[in-house]
Amino acid sequence: MAGEQFEGSLVIEEMAQSGDRVSLAFGFEGQKGTAELQLNCQDKAELLKGPFRYPDRTGDWVFTKLKNAKTALSGQKLFETNCSICHFHDRQDPKVGPGLAGLFKNTKLPSGRPATAEKVQDQIVNGGDKMPPFKHLKDDEVQAIIDYLKGL
Repeated sequence: MAGEQFEGSLVIEEMAQSGDRVSLAFGFEGQKGTAELQLNCQDKAELLKGPFRYPDRTGDWVFTKLKNAKTALSGQKLFETNCSICHFHDRQDPKVGPGLAGLFKNTKLPSGRPATAEKVQDQIVNGGDKMPPFKHLKDDEVQAIIDYLKGL
């Protein structure tokens, strides 16, 4: 993801989701800021957009989807682009959604469903609970994410 309003090292300190709203507390250059963003997972649209507040400035913040139509993206890149805003790849503790490290090493998914590729595919494509659907992903992109998750 790319957020063009801040250039440098931005740290997301806290993130919470309620429906299609994502609240962020962040740090930038030693100062604290907040943002209230709307999540939109439609093809060729912003993923997150909304106002931010920072000591020296306020305005609209837009995180856009990183997509290269000419090159097939790896499962890791697809995960980073579509999933990492809500899920950790290297831990099991929750971010907005559950951490996904070792997802396929368990018998059950965090939802309680069996840990199978079919159930993960259904969760990605159709969403569920607080997770929005990612119907814009092509079948091979979903499979690449699943293959990536299997290696975590």
